[in-house]
Amino acid sequence: MPTLLVTGASRGLGFAFLKELSADRENLVVGLARNKPSTERKIVEELGSAANVLIVEADITNYDALKKSVQEVSKITSGTLDYIIANAALIPSWSAWDAVDVLVNVAGNIHIFNLYMPLVLKGRAKKVIAISSGMSDIEVIRQFDIEPAAPYAVRKTGLNVIVAKFAARYAKDGVLFMSICPGSVNTGFEGEMTEEQTQKALHLASKFVDYAPNFHGPTWLLTHLTPCRVIMASSEPYEVIVLGATGWTATICAEHIVKTFPTTTRWCIAGRPADKLERLRQSLKDIDSDRLEPTIHIVPRLDSDRLDSLICNTKVLINGIGPYHRYGTPVVESRARNGTHYVDFSTETAWIADMIRDYHNLAEKSGAIIIPAISGSSSPSDLVAWLLVNHLHDYGLPAPSEVRSAGFDTHTYGRDFTFREYTPTSGFFSAAIVHIVTKVGILLFSIPWFRSFVRGKAFDPGSGPDREESRRTESAEWKATAYVNGNKEPVAVAGFGYEGALVDMAAILAVEAAAAIMEATKVKADASTTSGFQTPSILGLRFVDRLKNGGFTLSVHGL
Repeated sequence: MPTLLVTGASRGLGFAFLKELSADRENLVVGLARNKPSTERKIVEELGSAANVLIVEADITNYDALKKSVQEVSKITSGTLDYIIANAALIPSWSAWDAVDVLVNVAGNIHIFNLYMPLVLKGRAKKVIAISSGMSDIEVIRQFDIEPAAPYAVRKTGLNVIVAKFAARYAKDGVLFMSICPGSVNTGFEGEMTEEQTQKALHLASKFVDYAPNFHGPTWLLTHLTPCRVIMASSEPYEVIVLGATGWTATICAEHIVKTFPTTTRWCIAGRPADKLERLRQSLKDIDSDRLEPTIHIVPRLDSDRLDSLICNTKVLINGIGPYHRYGTPVVESRARNGTHYVDFSTETAWIADMIRDYHNLAEKSGAIIIPAISGSSSPSDLVAWLLVNHLHDYGLPAPSEVRSAGFDTHTYGRDFTFREYTPTSGFFSAAIVHIVTKVGILLFSIPWFRSFVRGKAFDPGSGPDREESRRTESAEWKATAYVNGNKEPVAVAGFGYEGALVDMAAILAVEAAAAIMEATKVKADASTTSGFQTPSILGLRFVDRLKNGGFTLSVHGL
């Protein structure tokens, strides 16, 4: 759920923000106030039982109190913060026009931004909205001779400069800082004015009329919350999310994104352990510190409804959380419903069949492209078949207007197309051994105690064999030959190869598939013709070219 921090939450605009934002039960709103008990009583009186509003006591002029508040807020929000609404340090009474500690109040917002920035950097939206004032506009002051509230105007001018400086500092981290001038607002403290101050206020109102002829006096608080709500709702979507990012294969996905994607890519690493995600983000920063850092999104539980807020705000999701029959279904369901694209590493064919049965039609309607088993279990064989068929088309068969997966496009593969896959062996004896071992293995895995024994010997989650050793010793190769009806000799051959760790191969296949999907959806406004459950060859030559550039060998030629 979105997490928001509102400073100066006990009254005026700050309390109005609490009231309005908490109306959406998906929001978790934390208010900073100098007097926690009185603010909580006001919440009970005006909001009733608002379980998604919590108050933390802190005075913006007290650095130690602010520092302590960060720890308390972090516990409430699980270490992240999507939005800060810097509303504190508004004038508590009109008498403060003549006596305001400008430096303390300006420094207070600096402390807020600095102390809470670690939480914002882990958030999804990364937006800091400061409530400023038109009184800080030098041209307006000069043009209309606005004499009152000089210290207040100086303070708000200082706030604007602070916001601009922080915006420049954190732009590369994807944090948006901005100031908003809400206009003349009825904040409810007019009763505290003296007669002299009332006359000054009326004189100031006349100046506003000169500036804006349609001005008819201060307006109600909630009127001024709309701009902030629009800004908070306009969060740019992520281009890619790596779910289960601290897993063995998904970590390599994140590293490959950092090495190959544009530095301005907005992306996210998501999972359950916040500490591991933060360590991963720091390690990615060591690879390339000059790019946008990924947002961290904590997923405490895989529930399709809870996942919606994350999934509907991205283009492609790489799902690295397995076993998929146990954890993958809510992710696929949310993807299919929200119309966003998906790849995973599953080898669980029974689960994939269930997903196709249950969610293919929904994904087709929503426009989601879903490609399970993107790794070595499907991509190599699917791509060599696609290369062969297109090669044959180029040399005599009619070329299709669009190339699609074999299971969905008889124009590309033909109604008589068949595919057989074999494991190469050196002779009859070795083939018999492979056959026997396979059958015995299947039998053994049907025995519970044997499964438990193997599970005890397996690597822990997030770990695996030595990567450098695997990169030196492992490789993979697929070869395919094409035959046509009436001809006993092959007419074409295709190959797919990779030199290096097979876990690297799986990760790169997923990331490059995600990139190919993003490219395809950019150039084709209507992606509905390719939506639903697909195989990797749906991505066509765009995917093949990206793999070649990434160190894979793919080839096809006639015989």
